[in-house]
Amino acid sequence: MGLKKRGLSNTSISIIIILVVLVAAILVYNFVIKKEKIAEPDPIIFQCASACDSGQQVAFCNVERAFVGGGLATCNQLATNPQYAQYGVQTCPAISCTVTPQESDKTCVTGLNATWVNPTSDGSCPAQEGKFARKRTPSDSPPTAGQICCFYYN
Repeated sequence: MGLKKRGLSNTSISIIIILVVLVAAILVYNFVIKKEKIAEPDPIIFQCASACDSGQQVAFCNVERAFVGGGLATCNQLATNPQYAQYGVQTCPAISCTVTPQESDKTCVTGLNATWVNPTSDGSCPAQEGKFARKRTPSDSPPTAGQICCFYYN
């Protein structure tokens, strides 16, 4: 009577290891490498739509935003000026950006509701806890040389 071997042979074990490695490689490829990048909205389009949806007239009409190409423009300018049509910013029927005589005051404190501050080393507005800051271009000069006009909002 001969003895029968039980278990797997070396060849079978090798084949199983190769199959496990192959399945692992396919999973890694499908979940990591091949994973399609989710299209993110253009930040300018998102920012302007958000300002419109939340009724933020100053953010839509007056805050200048940097866009691809190195330019600065307000959401209203991006939405209404044909030279910016490629950015895809939509007009906002809920907000009027028409300037009234009272709004023509572009002084830092009274017209723009901003404050004169000393800039950071890179020339931007210093941070305030829990607030966003935008550098504004006022029609008046700072009370102290070197200060900039900054508008802080939530």
